[in-house]
Amino acid sequence: MEICLANQLWLAVQLLEGLLSEYLDLQSWWQERLTALAMRLTAARQVGDRSDEARCLNNIGYTHARRREYKQALVCYEQCLKIRYELDERKEIGMTLNNIGSVYLEQDEHEHALKLYMQSLNIALEISDKETEAEALNNIGSVYYEQGMYEKSLLYYEQCLPIRQEVGNRIAEGATLNNIAEIYRLQGNAAKALVNYKKALIIAQEMGNREGEAITQWNIGLTYRDLKNIAKTEEYISQAVQIAEQIDYPLLEEWRKGLAQLRAMRQGTQET
Repeated sequence: MEICLANQLWLAVQLLEGLLSEYLDLQSWWQERLTALAMRLTAARQVGDRSDEARCLNNIGYTHARRREYKQALVCYEQCLKIRYELDERKEIGMTLNNIGSVYLEQDEHEHALKLYMQSLNIALEISDKETEAEALNNIGSVYYEQGMYEKSLLYYEQCLPIRQEVGNRIAEGATLNNIAEIYRLQGNAAKALVNYKKALIIAQEMGNREGEAITQWNIGLTYRDLKNIAKTEEYISQAVQIAEQIDYPLLEEWRKGLAQLRAMRQGTQET
């Protein structure tokens, strides 16, 4: 990509980034993805491709969000949204509204996030965009989850799941299964939680989704902890930490502390 950029082979830069993009995301190689996207953004601006410029800004914002760099993410999303409104790209506007909402949700601005998700959902329904509809439904469920309204949250997750299965978005399907499982876990239904978590884990492993695999392993571990099965808890938590170390997951240090506490507790139980 660097060679192509230096030789002003703009279309080749765009093609190469497109080929790399999903793989870098699945491997959680976010700095490498930011580097590739920056080169594609340069190419898009050189050829005057406003639509592709917006795409790059959206994906740069998304990658910053994955790294918990929310201020940078929001700047990129807002720049992207402005271009998409200028181009009247309705589907893409809905996608970006979802993304902006997720930044606000991560910062506990629930009402602001919900407003953006509802706008996205309305656009998706107007243009029959199933994928964005599912994303909005999932995200609305997440707002209610954060507010402790678990039954309402589950209602939206369960509307989202069959749509994601219908459109074949396996990674997103796994995320929603994780969300549904978490509701069951918090409601004390460990059996239903494990069924959904283990479905999500299979999907993450099949798709090579390293972050999704780590999160699901961690959540399964928490469910076994609820069941007082310390051996199983340590098995899954330690696997989650191992993957988190490989991908430099942002919650790595927190997870390491959790694993250390678990092992200390288990050792104390064995000594007793």
